[in-house]
Amino acid sequence: MKKINWDALDAYDSWKDTLESLLDQAKSASADNDQAELIAISNALNTFVKKSFPNTPEIMALDEVAVQASQAMSEQVADAAVMQISARTTQLTALAKHLEHLATVAADEAASIRLEKAHAAVDALTHAMRTIDGLDDAFTEASDEELRAKIKDLASTMKKIRDAIEKKARSNP
Repeated sequence: MKKINWDALDAYDSWKDTLESLLDQAKSASADNDQAELIAISNALNTFVKKSFPNTPEIMALDEVAVQASQAMSEQVADAAVMQISARTTQLTALAKHLEHLATVAADEAASIRLEKAHAAVDALTHAMRTIDGLDDAFTEASDEELRAKIKDLASTMKKIRDAIEKKARSNP
């Protein structure tokens, strides 16, 4: 914005020329959507109204134009701010929705992992029970080699159960 020497303004024509210059600058800033420049020009228009003299009908008419222009620029700046806030609110809503989706996916994956671990434990226990049932039969019917193989199989299954339980204990302190 061009610097204004307010003390040099002393007649209607100088005040009118200054107001025209401010309005031209406002048009340019508005076209460029330069919010900072619009605020600076709006402040200059307020200063114009405060400093303009003498309070003749002609000067008062210039003041009214300055007031209306300042209000219009303030509204433009406010509208732009509201639009930016609205856009950010929309972005926030989309982000919240995305985070909810990620939380749901994570919960589903965690449930799936827990279910897989439960299935593995059930499978190991089922196998152990079958081995124990087979061991009972081996005691009554099987040779020493078959008995050793059944005991070895049972020990292996029990180790798998123990490992699964230890792994679970380490992951959930």
